[in-house]
Amino acid sequence: MAVFTFLTESEIIAFLDQYDIGELVSFTAIKEGIQNTNYILMTTKRKYILTLYENYNCFEDVPFFTDIMKHLHTYNFPSPQPIPTKSHNTVTELKGKPATIISFLHGKQKNTLNINSTQCFNAGQMMGKMHAYLLPFKQTRKNTLSIFQLTQWYDKWIQNARNTLSLKKEIIDILLPIQNNWPAQSALLAHGVIHADYFPDNVFFTDDDVSGVIDFNFACNDFLVYDLAIAINAWCFNDKGDVLNKDLSSSFLSGYQKIRPLSQKEKDFFPIFCQGSAMRFLLSRLYDFETTSEKALIACKDPYQFLHRLRFHLDIQKFSDYC
Repeated sequence: MAVFTFLTESEIIAFLDQYDIGELVSFTAIKEGIQNTNYILMTTKRKYILTLYENYNCFEDVPFFTDIMKHLHTYNFPSPQPIPTKSHNTVTELKGKPATIISFLHGKQKNTLNINSTQCFNAGQMMGKMHAYLLPFKQTRKNTLSIFQLTQWYDKWIQNARNTLSLKKEIIDILLPIQNNWPAQSALLAHGVIHADYFPDNVFFTDDDVSGVIDFNFACNDFLVYDLAIAINAWCFNDKGDVLNKDLSSSFLSGYQKIRPLSQKEKDFFPIFCQGSAMRFLLSRLYDFETTSEKALIACKDPYQFLHRLRFHLDIQKFSDYC
């Protein structure tokens, strides 16, 4: 979450006229996040989140995200509930951009430096439930940040970025072998809807229990184990990104496999998926540094954490090294 589009009180009041959620009491911009504009809205009824989708110039993708949340809600999964307008639309328009209002989830985000093994186990188990609940979900969305799309990102943004020549060469020298070793869509690996951004700041806790999972705005169809590899990169390294905490990774993997045990083939490909997910976030964070306006209310995240993770995964040969 972040703020790229600044709204006035009168603009929000006019927008809320479409809804039956009470009158505006207060609104607060949310600085955290990297992609969309978000505000906390307090009305005379309760608290909500208003999101403007900054990187979607059409309305085609956004219903996919809201329908995922509605689908998960039928399983009592702790995801936000999209709020419909008086005319029963969950996606509307504000300042020319797709916009939604969702329910506010209570709980606390965990700092990666303070995560414990119980929280990792519970977060992994919740991811397993999410994957299982989404298997009947019929809608699909292509992963626009797949490992093969990253070459275009490199060509368009990273090649001309303000980084050293040696870093650019290191990136392309690693990216091409990852692509060559990536499994084909026809591979016998479980496939379905993934969160694709299952980071600690998108998971809420009450004590050690998961109380909410938010931000489905990268959700897409891909290998389920790729989602798990993203999470290991996000949850289980030190702040610099060069040391894996095996207690945390083992707990996360154990929690996930309590719901959905991995096949041997998924385990065999796991180091490659970890490399690919580290590369994906390295490049997207470099992209954010290059393209984000200085006027935007946003805290850009350090890309070099994922360069260190990427280098770490290159030395890993088997799944058991993560346990």
